[in-house]
Amino acid sequence: MDAEGSNETPARPNLPANKSPLSHLSNMPAANRSQPALEPGYIAGVLFSRAYEAGGLEDALAERTVFEGQSFRVCLGRLGAFPLIICYPRIGALPFSNAAEALSHGYAPRWMISAGFAGALDSELGVGEVVAVSSLCGAGVSLPEEVTRLEIPAELREWFRESKLPSVRLACLSQPPVGLEEKRHVGERTGAAIYDCTGPDLVQFCRSNLGSTLVVRVVSEAFDEVPSPEANWIESQKSWAGRAGAIIGSILRKGGFKATWRLFERRLMASDQLARFIVKLINKLADIGATGESALRQAENPT
Repeated sequence: MDAEGSNETPARPNLPANKSPLSHLSNMPAANRSQPALEPGYIAGVLFSRAYEAGGLEDALAERTVFEGQSFRVCLGRLGAFPLIICYPRIGALPFSNAAEALSHGYAPRWMISAGFAGALDSELGVGEVVAVSSLCGAGVSLPEEVTRLEIPAELREWFRESKLPSVRLACLSQPPVGLEEKRHVGERTGAAIYDCTGPDLVQFCRSNLGSTLVVRVVSEAFDEVPSPEANWIESQKSWAGRAGAIIGSILRKGGFKATWRLFERRLMASDQLARFIVKLINKLADIGATGESALRQAENPT
């Protein structure tokens, strides 16, 4: 994705002297170090676990500008009337804590939203269904299974109910399940309805930032499915050259073209579904914030 944007950019917030908003993006190329004028009052920073998960929402942004870090990218833009920050990895998985720290120091969004794909551990969840995560836990040899419950505002919980959006537990694995038996075991052991491979990083971050973190997922793998060999092979690559080779190799395998096509088709669909929900979520968070500020002003200046 090209690091480019329009000539019109949001207004700059008040930052400490001599501090760049992207100073926490380590080893940023010199060509990308010029900063846009940023606008105070960012509602949210949306962090995606994988680059392909972010495509739908990034396409929805206006006035888009992308900045490159060593391991992840930051995309600034507008979602309707609201300035928004999107962060996703250059390749592989997102170093969630590092990325969240960079956004927090540079832009101070009110909410950090972890967004991405998940596999279903509950047979009632279908592919393409968006869910809100109400609690999460680690699940693995090196991961604690202690449950962390997110602090979601009452207005938002009510909106989830009115929208008939499932609120579920997420199991954060370090590696995808090998087979259906292992997948079912994860669900039974954790009581989770979905899983992903964010590992302990996301669990620990949410535990330390309960009042400012939301987690949303779209189901991209059905209850009776496990990650395909093609998907695992592609995801295991640590460079763009390796990933391109894995994609070509998957296509050239017997039956590989159809399998790889289905994989990318499902990813596109899931990314679009997730983006549509996040657009609604950002608008709802803005409404909640406006209502809260109005009530605070009335309390401070009673008439």
